[in-house]
Amino acid sequence: MSRYFEGYYYKDDSSVAGIKTENSREVLQTVFRSYPRGITAEEISNQTGIRPDTVRGSLKTLENAGFIKRSKYKAGRGRPGKATDNPNESRSFSFHIENRNFALNEEDAYQYAPGYTKYNADFLYAWNVLVDEHQQNEIYQLLINLLSRSMTKISASNDPVLGYVIPRSESHRDGETMSMICKFCGVNHEARDFIRAILLQLLDRLELTRPFIDFLEENQFVLKNSYGYNRLLDQARNQQAPKKKQQAKEWFDNLETDAKEMAELILKKKPSISVEQLMDRVAIMTDTPYPDEEDPGSYITMNGYEALSVVADE
Repeated sequence: MSRYFEGYYYKDDSSVAGIKTENSREVLQTVFRSYPRGITAEEISNQTGIRPDTVRGSLKTLENAGFIKRSKYKAGRGRPGKATDNPNESRSFSFHIENRNFALNEEDAYQYAPGYTKYNADFLYAWNVLVDEHQQNEIYQLLINLLSRSMTKISASNDPVLGYVIPRSESHRDGETMSMICKFCGVNHEARDFIRAILLQLLDRLELTRPFIDFLEENQFVLKNSYGYNRLLDQARNQQAPKKKQQAKEWFDNLETDAKEMAELILKKKPSISVEQLMDRVAIMTDTPYPDEEDPGSYITMNGYEALSVVADE
């Protein structure tokens, strides 16, 4: 499963014990990567090099803390070992990541999905008083439109980096196809995380805009001419910094002849794309390894001309 957030998310302070050791965190990350299939303790030990008894101990702690779930090992995927008194020590079980959003998790002990948090009762009361329902619906529709346009761009793009990070409806491995829908909560964890990452990035970017900074100043939420205030202004100006434009000009001028011709074609056909945006897009595509379709299991990167060709074909 693609990961869009860094770190681990827990529901209460007692859950921290589940991820306090490096081994537990590595075991949890390995279970995460196995989504939606799940993984056995033996497979985790083989992949991580962590001793089997340590893996079993970590799995028990993670399960008790609500980070993972245990289920019977799927028939036909291997020969299960002999069951023991402790089910966590048996190869008859596989382990699955299970985190849930707020609506699905109010009565359960599972950890929160990435990006979620628990609000206290006083804040929720204030929010319901302050935020008009009509405004909510207007904003919701704008956000849905943003997500819909994003999905349309994804489906129309042949950008391999996008293809690597977007949420999938199915997982393909070892000749087996499996739905990405979680068999426990009925939600595609990857799609949920991707959508929330898009929306949270929007909020992060809002805090770097001049109108937002002016709003803070007008309501005396920031001390004018303080370090924090000046730092926010610098970050807002950096969104359209002359330095970035100069960097983009130098990048464009130094392109090889065929790549420069391709870039000129893109800028002519797509006036909404700036040189800075094109430079950033190419940098991401050339720096990010993506799966090689001709050699499953290996990764390749693009050169500048290939990246520009992908943008031009969109």
